[in-house]
Amino acid sequence: MRCEKCSFLFTNPRPDEAQIGAYYDDDSYLSHHDNPDSTLAKVYNAVRNFAVREKINLLNKYDGNPQKKVLDIGCATGFFLSAVKQKNWETWGTEPDADARQIALKKNAGNVLPSVFDPALRDNHFTSVTMWHVLEHVHRLDETLNWIHQHLDSKGALFIAVPNPESYDAAAYGEYWAAYDVPRHLYHFTRSTMAKLLQHYGFSIVGTRCMLFDAYYVSLLSTKYKYGKNKPAEALVRGTLSNLKGYGTALHNANTSSLIYIVQKK
Repeated sequence: MRCEKCSFLFTNPRPDEAQIGAYYDDDSYLSHHDNPDSTLAKVYNAVRNFAVREKINLLNKYDGNPQKKVLDIGCATGFFLSAVKQKNWETWGTEPDADARQIALKKNAGNVLPSVFDPALRDNHFTSVTMWHVLEHVHRLDETLNWIHQHLDSKGALFIAVPNPESYDAAAYGEYWAAYDVPRHLYHFTRSTMAKLLQHYGFSIVGTRCMLFDAYYVSLLSTKYKYGKNKPAEALVRGTLSNLKGYGTALHNANTSSLIYIVQKK
């Protein structure tokens, strides 16, 4: 649905916090599982290795603090946190899914808790906060953004990666676009509504980055939803067109399948 006043897109109806967990308990939900049994999972893991290196470079660019302390909200199995910890960062994470959280702890990814509202985080402050394809899943959106503003260092940065419903591949696949991912995705952020939302909580967007691999992955999943099977050739074409039409690194210019918003306090 779309708000007539501010154009915010959201899923309605949707499961509440007590019910939503059942929709993640699926082997096809790859971010919560580390066993690459399928071809799609192997591709996902290979791309993830590359993407993590790019994310770390981004953190190093925007987090100017000498002692770096990162909180990864929705850390899943801790893949990103484990890589960051190897760079001598102090690492913290939150993950509501108990099974994924246990995998993260076994990886020695750092301190991993169920929620940002855990008492252990009450007096903590962070030089970077990351939400890699997480904000669209958060039920308590208002409280979470307020919490981040209170616990983010004044010289730190917040990194938010979300799907982009204004991208070429979203328009091409319409109702079959995999990144709508209902009912797990509660919100669907455009560049305009993201800027309005963050401004409301005392943040400003200082940069955007394209996530070029997402266009291919999302297009491949979309072909399965549309046709009942994966069509790699079509996904390759659609993904390439999406990147060509949406590529850009200037502020508010990028328009690819997924975007990273680099955010700081006003």
